[in-house]
Amino acid sequence: MNSEAYAVYLAARITSKSTQKYRKPYQLNRYFYQLAGLELDIVVVKWGEKLLLNVEYNLYHQATSVKKRFKLYDVAQEMLFKGQYENGLFPQAYFEEEKQSLQKEIELQMNNPIEWQFQLFMETMFANDPFRFSLLGSMEQVQQCSNHEIGRTYHHFVTHATLVPVLYGSFAPAEKEFFVSMAQHRSLSSTNRFDHIERRQVVTVEKEITYQQTWVFLGYRHDIGQNHRLYPALQLYHQIIGKLPASVLYSQLREKRGLCYYISSSLPFGKEVLFIIAGITYQDKAIFLEELNKAMQSILLLKKRQTFLALAKKRILSNMAGWQDYPMSRLNFELEIRISQAEYTFQSYKQAIEKVTWDEVAEVSKHIWLDTVYVCKGNHSR
Repeated sequence: MNSEAYAVYLAARITSKSTQKYRKPYQLNRYFYQLAGLELDIVVVKWGEKLLLNVEYNLYHQATSVKKRFKLYDVAQEMLFKGQYENGLFPQAYFEEEKQSLQKEIELQMNNPIEWQFQLFMETMFANDPFRFSLLGSMEQVQQCSNHEIGRTYHHFVTHATLVPVLYGSFAPAEKEFFVSMAQHRSLSSTNRFDHIERRQVVTVEKEITYQQTWVFLGYRHDIGQNHRLYPALQLYHQIIGKLPASVLYSQLREKRGLCYYISSSLPFGKEVLFIIAGITYQDKAIFLEELNKAMQSILLLKKRQTFLALAKKRILSNMAGWQDYPMSRLNFELEIRISQAEYTFQSYKQAIEKVTWDEVAEVSKHIWLDTVYVCKGNHSR
């Protein structure tokens, strides 16, 4: 990730519209229609501090011939590496169209109190960290960017990026060889590392906003990477704290104390952080933060701990079982393993989840600490 990540995001949208052979979107769509049962998506995402351009081949029918599948692979290669026209420029009409569309997307983000303030919170918590950058970029960046700049950035990205093939399903030997050969000259550099982060004094930022409700964004850090022995326990801890229907945060802060209208938590991929977002009344800010801290520690004192643990395991394992019908989720799991060079396989990860003890879940709480509190004071408090 860097300040030009938005350029790759914008370029991928333009690239998906046409190729040198199929220069109009309707021509390209017609070709895909002829490849019935085969689809192609090009998606740019954040994975921790890394920028990923995912080329997703959806092969819905195993009966589809290998020859037909290679037509899909070929058009993807043309999109990625040959889709630019003369002098490295995208078709100007498509560039202007997607540039305007991206500006509208930024406007929508700025008009959404949670999304926009979360981005500002990210820029506060990760002021010196590339994790802060948005895929959308800033309005100023998008307005001022040129076709040449976007093309140059995209070309550099696709020609220097590491290629990581991840397959799930039945493939012919020729298909496997094709994907392996794509990546053989670009080996995956090691990302299995954890940069030690010193525990600093909690940073608290408060600002006024024009919305009625007050929003609180809390950023926690932890030191549990994907190869850490407590990584499966971290996933269960997160379920118990914030994801189960009767999670600790929801039941104690919203249902029992009525201290928030809304509360949720998330563990982003590829980054050792945990986020909590809550909508509160500003007058309750102090007591909310106090009770939130107690709730985060209360996992050590839960009475129905084995019930919580069993529910958390069942939720994770049920989701994993569902990946058979939604293979993209399985592919995302396999991709994360490959990128982080974690030691898990699908089966060993399931077994690790099943074996987690309550003591390990409780131990996770000692590896998580509050780093940043970002409060957006709403109008109703004035």
